[in-house]
Amino acid sequence: MHTSLTETAPPAMTARLAAGETFSITGDSRSPEEERALTLARDLFSRLGLIPAAEGRWRIDLGQRPPAAPGSYHLSFDAETTQWQVKAGDGEGTRLALMRLLHRLGVRWFDPSAPVSLPQLPLELESFREEHTPSFPYRGLHICAGSHHYDETLADWMSFQGMNRKLTHVGELAVVGEALVERGLAPDTTVHSYSDWISDAGYLASNPEFFSLLGGRRVRHKEGGQLCLSSEAMRAAFIGNLRAFMGEHPETAVLGICPNDGYGWCECEPCRALDSEDDRETGHVNRRVALFIETVCEAMKESHPRLVIGHYSYSNFSDFHLYLKAPPSNLLVSATTFRCYSHAIDDAGCPHNRPLWERIEGLRRHLEHVYIYDYLFYRWHGLPQANWRVVEADIAAYERLGIRGYLTEAPPPTAEKYGSAHLVLYIIARLLQDRRQTASQLLEDYCAHRFGPAAEAMRRYFDALADGVAAMEGCLKRAGDSFERSFTPEVIARAGAALAEAARIVDDRSSEALKEERERFEGWIALRETRSRNACPSQIAAAPLKEGVFHLPPEERRASSLLFLDYTLKVPPASSQTWANAYADEGNIAFVIECEEEAMEHAQTRPGCDAGAVYGSESVEIFILDGKDPELCYHFLVSIAGGHAASECSGTRWNWSWQGGQTVHVERLEDRWRVFFSVPRKNVGLEAGKECRFTLARNRRNLTQGMSGVPNGGVFFQTNEYLAMTLP
Repeated sequence: MHTSLTETAPPAMTARLAAGETFSITGDSRSPEEERALTLARDLFSRLGLIPAAEGRWRIDLGQRPPAAPGSYHLSFDAETTQWQVKAGDGEGTRLALMRLLHRLGVRWFDPSAPVSLPQLPLELESFREEHTPSFPYRGLHICAGSHHYDETLADWMSFQGMNRKLTHVGELAVVGEALVERGLAPDTTVHSYSDWISDAGYLASNPEFFSLLGGRRVRHKEGGQLCLSSEAMRAAFIGNLRAFMGEHPETAVLGICPNDGYGWCECEPCRALDSEDDRETGHVNRRVALFIETVCEAMKESHPRLVIGHYSYSNFSDFHLYLKAPPSNLLVSATTFRCYSHAIDDAGCPHNRPLWERIEGLRRHLEHVYIYDYLFYRWHGLPQANWRVVEADIAAYERLGIRGYLTEAPPPTAEKYGSAHLVLYIIARLLQDRRQTASQLLEDYCAHRFGPAAEAMRRYFDALADGVAAMEGCLKRAGDSFERSFTPEVIARAGAALAEAARIVDDRSSEALKEERERFEGWIALRETRSRNACPSQIAAAPLKEGVFHLPPEERRASSLLFLDYTLKVPPASSQTWANAYADEGNIAFVIECEEEAMEHAQTRPGCDAGAVYGSESVEIFILDGKDPELCYHFLVSIAGGHAASECSGTRWNWSWQGGQTVHVERLEDRWRVFFSVPRKNVGLEAGKECRFTLARNRRNLTQGMSGVPNGGVFFQTNEYLAMTLP
């Protein structure tokens, strides 16, 4: 699995491409993917200033070649005849060849949040011939945008960069499947999907035994449950639904059979009997998941022998491959990596990446088909992301190991974070398609096209940022002081000097791009200076819980309130801020949480008290550590609609059957929504305690998703970092 690209140089000859000349495209397209790629090529040629004609002077001829590796092509240009020749064995190859042709002309689309960059005519074009096969057969994104995980602009960018996979939820194919196929983005449904194949609506009433037994009760998916994997009848229904789905959606490239997000695993005796001894000791479910995967893969191979079945290596079943009796040949595994970005994935000296790499190596030893699922931008929120050298080393390691490819989550093009994140994503996309290139070459090309005469100075600017990542102590992650350790005074001085030099020599064409970089850089400096001023106190005292505290005017509570900080930036959000006050008496602990909202008309609201409805709405989360058992904490969810759910959590066991006895009242106003929450102290082990430890978080799903909380932006299940509160 490596790039097969050769280029031979015909006799030296050039042709001059000037505005106003004619062009034509001959040959028949054979697929919607080719037709859309041709439409894009025609549009960009016209925007360059060329004129379409029946027989233009400049001509692109499409031809066929014998089928070879998917995406392979032959591309040539004859300067004497001013003719490009494209030969490919499939639609993907034609698309990649056409995009390569545009790239050789100087067309660039670095950033999905910005327009395509076009060269200025005239151009001197040399003759060439090249053969190419993509370095990795799997190149994709999970679009975290839109109502169906789809954004047309980002999908077009993916297609332009030669990607060929898009993570797609099962229910979304009917809506976006056709658009994906046109762009050459084959749908991969390796997503959380137990609830799609055995739905609450379809089976809970008739077959409650198909669902997880938790706390003595069958728990539906919407309440946080999984499936009873030991049920033979459930497995038969599951497989039957997979086969019916493929009859309706044959375009599916990978059919995913993954568990729901979270835990909620069945506690019935037959399911427990499927677990290994190690599983029982650690709270994992590797063996039961492995046995289920084998059953499904074997059945689907009989009915759909060419279909690929997708599954995660993730969470408390990340080592399921160790229990596969005979690894299925039709299984493709998505290996999730939530990792450090100052060290390469195979760096044995990195404490975060070493166990990840060992797991990936183990997967590859057991399975032929493995690809990487990376959380590249997860909660990065516009901080410097100068880790292109690291991801280049990652991709080299993946190629050596025989990994099939790479996928990462990406936000919508409107997201702020593309300012700092698009460069590393662009470099990844180019390297996945052609490993002959280097990150250094791509950065040089990027600077030349974006900054013109200031390219050399801007290269020094980006090198300074990348050197900061390389030289930092410890690991680059999304929390704590990673930002300060990589964006040091020395880096600031070097990068600032390079920007100042670039400003003296930049031309009109690239001045706007330089201005954007300068504003981003100055924003990072200001952020660095202000983060330390917003630290949350380590200890607070609960105010007396008295009647009427919920309706006190916000200004009367503000002086003693806890201000939520952005999860990543560690500063208060610029707008739609959140405040909380803590109260207690002899019997209860209570919080009043004030959620400001500048766009209440767009507030996401799902009625109901199941975990899915609450968490899918504008919501707050309250975590309280048990006063007696440090391994136990209680997780409460409250939505803007007044829905609420609770779970008793210990390691990987989330018991959504637990009854917390909480009292919740929500008030929705014009510019905010307010939560009153209380829980009996005895229900959380604090009836006689003098101290409560807790964390609070807000999930803002309005327009652009955001997360904030106290302390330190919200620490969720990291109980050692909970805020301490003295009780009366």
